[in-house]
This record gives sequence, structure tokens and C-alpha cells, in this order.
Amino acid sequence: MLARSIGVYQTFYASTLLRGTSNSAISWIGSIRAFALLGSPVFYGPVFDNGHPRLIACSGSLLVVFGIMMTSLCSSLWQLVLAQGVCVGLGGGALFLTSVAIVPSYFTTKKSWAMGIAASGSSLGGIIYPVMFYKLQPMLGFGWSVRLMGFIALATSAVSCATVRMRAVPKRRRAIFDRTLFVERTFQLWCLAWFFANVSLYIPFFYIQQYGTEVSALPWSTAFWTLPTVNAGSAFGRIIAGKVADAIKSPILTIVGFTLASTVLAFSWITVRQSLPGLYVFCVLYGFCSGAFVSLSTPATVDLAPSLDRIGTRLGLFNLVGAFGLLAGNPIAGAIIKQSWTGAQAFCGGVTMLALALTFAVWLRSRVSSST
Repeated sequence: MLARSIGVYQTFYASTLLRGTSNSAISWIGSIRAFALLGSPVFYGPVFDNGHPRLIACSGSLLVVFGIMMTSLCSSLWQLVLAQGVCVGLGGGALFLTSVAIVPSYFTTKKSWAMGIAASGSSLGGIIYPVMFYKLQPMLGFGWSVRLMGFIALATSAVSCATVRMRAVPKRRRAIFDRTLFVERTFQLWCLAWFFANVSLYIPFFYIQQYGTEVSALPWSTAFWTLPTVNAGSAFGRIIAGKVADAIKSPILTIVGFTLASTVLAFSWITVRQSLPGLYVFCVLYGFCSGAFVSLSTPATVDLAPSLDRIGTRLGLFNLVGAFGLLAGNPIAGAIIKQSWTGAQAFCGGVTMLALALTFAVWLRSRVSSST
């Protein structure tokens, strides 16, 4: 899951390069990247459905590597927005769609567990890349530290490009756009839940290091490790959530349970202030519980689909809706943080609760549909 791991570290190295620039302004790099990553598959989906996953994967890999290499030459915010936000985002979207659409087609059982393992790769990248940059930058400088990450991205994506293959090539050319998606009420409700989940669930990922220095009064060398910690928790959470979903045969219901825990933890974050152990416990638990929505969103979408004929188009539209949530959520939280950390934490918990309610409604509708 290189698609989602690239860019997780952008706040750290952007703050290294752009000292004096607010974290709220820097968060636009990640928000635009995430918007491009989730939004661009709406264009790639029809290409995938017509049997060209390798073309998408190779194009995305080139964009990701090019964007990282250009990042090593950046010296201003707008350059980082173009390199990381636009270029890496568009390339990551191609890799993301290919990975989430290919994996389910190879499994008839344990599909959610397989997706959880695949999705844990992005959390693994969220551990490796920040730590790699943190250790290399003092020795090699900004430019070569980023270039080395680009070479790693090149090597790992080359393996994907060489091995990706569609299990069943379509026998006929499919329509570019599927109008029937706009009349599926359950799918529409599921898209709305995904939108609000993306508004709120990533707020701690973007701001936990800043919280550690400003509220918990930690030195940067200590606060830095909160992000790898929350990503480590997320990696395990995505795998375990997939296992649970297969056991109870319901990705949607599993998401409901894990998102309920995420809601409680988001509100509990308000009470975690000067306690270093408490902050790290929060990071592990929140990462663990929030990872379920990310890893199981694709299996849930597949389960709700009447067939897999146009799954790439369906996933593209679904993630486009989520992209708007990511674009809005973190900058809104950054603006609230300027006034009150408690307000931002309450915003995170409240919107996550809304996503929980909508997901529960989707589960109820799917139960009614399956019983009729």
C-alpha cells in the first residue's frame, strides 16, 4: 500500500523545510494529496474495469517517484503542494485503486483479512518513512534524505508493476460512467458515511505531534514518536479488523464496532494532556480502532455491490466522496486548533459519531435487503 504511505511524513519534513509556517498551512499539502489520492480513482476506475490495471499501476508509480524526487528540490510551500499534493497524490490514487480493486477479486473467503493485511502496508510506511527521514536528515540533508525515499518507492513500486494482473479480463468494453450508482440508496448512504469518516478520523494523525509539543509540553525528539506509534497501532488494527470481519461475515458491522471505539477515544483525547504514558496509550488505541474504517471500506463496498462487473468505477466514485472529506477535515481542524485544542478534539469526536450513525444505518438497510 505504497499509495497511502507516501506523504504520511509530509508534515514532518515540510516543517523542517518551511520553518515558521503554521501546521495548519502545511496540512494543506497533505489534504490536497489525500484529495487527489482518493479523488483521482474516479477517472482510473473505468480504465481498470476495461482490463488495464498494469497501465494504471505503472503510470501511478512514475508519478509518485517523480513527485518525491521533485520534493527534494523544493524550497517553498507552493512547490511542495505541486510535488507532494498534486503529483504524488495523483500517482498514489492510481496505485491505491489498483491495490484495493485487485485484491478482492482473488479471494472468495477471508477477503476482509486479505484487505486488512494489504491496508496495513500504508501504516507500515507511516512508520518507516518518518523514522527514515528523522534519522537521515541530520546526516545527509533534506535533499538526499528525500531522494533515498524516492529510490525505495521506485524499487517497491517496480515489484507491484511487474506482478499486478487482473484475474478476469472483461469480455466486452464497459461504459465509462455507471448512472445506476445514483439510484442505489444504500450506496449513497455509505458514501455519506465515508465522507464524514474522512473528515474526522485522520485529525489525530495530522496533529498528534503538534499536540505533544504544545499541550503535553514534550520535547520534539519525544513528540516525534507519537506519529509512528499511532501508525503502528493502525497497522495491527487493520489486520485484526479484517480477521474479525471474516469471522462474523460482516465488514459493515465490524466497522460499526471499531468506529464506536474510535468515537469514545476521540472524546477521551480531551483528557490526555500532561501524561506521556497516557498520550502513547491513546496513540496505540486510536490507531488500532480507526484503522478498521480504512481497511474494511473496500470489502464493505464490494459486499454492498450487486456484482463485481464495475467495481473499479464504484470504488472510484466512493473514494471521490471521501476525498472531499479529507480535503476539508484537516484544515478545518487546524483552524479550530488556533482557538482551542478542546474544540478540535470535540469536532473530531462529533463528526466520527456522525459517521458511526450513518454506518449503522447502512448495516440496518443491508440487513433488511438481504432478508427480503
